[in-house]
Parts: sequence; structure tokens; C-alpha cells
Amino acid sequence: MLAAHHIALGGEPDEGRVEVERQHVAARAGAVVPELGPAPGLPRDEALARVSASRKVMMTNALHGRNDRQMSLYETVIILLVGLGLAGVSLWREKRPRTSLDPRLIPTTPFIFIGTLIALAAAVHLLRFLRV
Repeated sequence: MLAAHHIALGGEPDEGRVEVERQHVAARAGAVVPELGPAPGLPRDEALARVSASRKVMMTNALHGRNDRQMSLYETVIILLVGLGLAGVSLWREKRPRTSLDPRLIPTTPFIFIGTLIALAAAVHLLRFLRV
């Protein structure tokens, strides 16, 4: 990705980086890489088209500072549960009857808001992850 970023900025690419990037992209797309061997059952033209599309994505991601790692299903569910738990505990503390009229030391409304935002973002990511 560094070579793609370097090329996009108008510099000369380092040949070693370009070769490593080419092998990485080709291996991810299932293309034929001499060092890695042929991909099973994939025609050469289709493999080259996948490499080209994958290279475009990598260059776009490099330009915009994105990385290739995506959250797994388990991470998303854990974050969703943390958000729901934070909002739930805060709501429970808010609804408890007061014993005195003194204000609480820690306000619960911001925690309800933050927990709801975390849960909403995790729910949207979960739906996109599951392609619903």
C-alpha cells in the first residue's frame, strides 16, 4: 500500500515495494504468482481482472488512509452488548427512586446517550456485516 500511496502522490515507486505489493494483491485475488503457484481453477483473464480491481481498491484505501482490517462478528456483538449494557445500567440508575434531593455525583444522561450511540453504531455495522 505504501507503493500505491507513493505512486499516487507522483513519486517514483520503490521496485521492491511494488513487487511485494503486486504479489500481495495477486495472492488475495487468486491470480497466478510464480512464487506462490497458480490459483486452482481460475482462468488467467479473470485472475488479472481481479488483480486490477483489487489494486484499485488498495490504491483508493491508501489515498484515504483506510486499512484492510474489518471487525469480526464477535467484536461487533461485544461492542453492541457493551453499548446496550452502558445505556441499560444508566437507565436503571436514573429510574431508581431517590432517597434525598441532593444531586447525584455522576450524571447518568450522558452515559445513556453514549451507550445508545455505541449500540446504534454497532447495530448498523452488524446489519451491514450480515448484508441485510
